[in-house]
Amino acid sequence: FGQDGFKHASSSDYTVVATGRLPRGDPEFLVQPLSPWYAGSGVSYVGIQALFRNVQGVSDQVELDLVDCGYVGLSRLKEGVNVCALTTRDAVQRLGPSLDKVLAHFMEENAVLCRHLWGAERTSSWMSVAPMRLGIRRLVEDKTFYVGDAACVLDPFAGEGMAVGLYTSRLLAKALDHPDQNPEKTYVQLWHRAFDPAIRWNAVMRMFYRLPLFREPILHALRLYPIGMNWINELTRYRRIEEVG
Repeated sequence: FGQDGFKHASSSDYTVVATGRLPRGDPEFLVQPLSPWYAGSGVSYVGIQALFRNVQGVSDQVELDLVDCGYVGLSRLKEGVNVCALTTRDAVQRLGPSLDKVLAHFMEENAVLCRHLWGAERTSSWMSVAPMRLGIRRLVEDKTFYVGDAACVLDPFAGEGMAVGLYTSRLLAKALDHPDQNPEKTYVQLWHRAFDPAIRWNAVMRMFYRLPLFREPILHALRLYPIGMNWINELTRYRRIEEVG
């Protein structure tokens, strides 16, 4: 087993870790600092998920509805509508312990979410995962490359996690094209060039949203000038690097 707690192939020159699952072999991983200020925080999050039926007005697109302590995601499946949420441990302890009560409180906070779930019925047991920590975990270590959630668990506020995971594979392929140029160093440089600006802007947007003094005026301005959403969207997207494609 390597330092990350996962079994490594002994015959390979390099190892790529692409799983977001936390390693069991490193219990201190849960308490060590993960990231600079703009990429995450020390807050411990909880993810919850269940299937519902009779959900109203959900399209084939994934929808994220924001609440004060996280977000609720809705996605239509064959079995019904997948309802998942990311919230804080403090919120679960304060609003729960029943996860149905936690979701009911989120419906009170978000009118759009309430319209979707009013009269809906849960058809599966709740599933949960904790702790979840946002931020940069690690990018390289001892000829091992980390991609996707293994490298950085992004704040879902901007909904960029899957795009970052996919583009990371291109960065890694570019870094390995010239192994004589220290692929580990190249990968780290490309990763930060591609993702740091978006992660910083994501943190700024999240900060403004969390403060009611700024949140309401900004939302009002965006209602008047919806083109501003395009500008915000571009700021919180990764930067495409020309030599990578």
